Amino acid sequence: MTKKVLSCGQCSFDHQAISALFKQLNASIEVSEAHSVGDALLAVGKQRYNLILINRIFDRTGEEGLTLIGDLNKKALTENVPLVLISNFPEAQLAAGQLGARAGFGKSQLRDGETSELLRQYLSL
Repeated sequence: MTKKVLSCGQCSFDHQAISALFKQLNASIEVSEAHSVGDALLAVGKQRYNLILINRIFDRTGEEGLTLIGDLNKKALTENVPLVLISNFPEAQLAAGQLGARAGFGKSQLRDGETSELLRQYLSL
């Protein structure tokens, strides 16, 4: 069964890096993009995702990922779906956790084995 991941607010370069990371996990994973909080909310309303990755600051719109985490946690559609903030800032990770997000990671950790293992756990691979 194909696992579905929604990547929110990433620039093209980071989206490519995230997609490449999932290819290395040797599993059937489909990565979709959302470029704004509104786009992400629409996507979640139409599709069930297994994991949602959220940039701290959306590349195209400047919106805050913490806003999306708060909005998603109000919706039953994302119940039991790991919401993960991508940020190198510990204070942002702490704030995301207080909003109900799972342990996240920074872009500088994309190639770390620990990040791959974390993603495997979130996707039950």
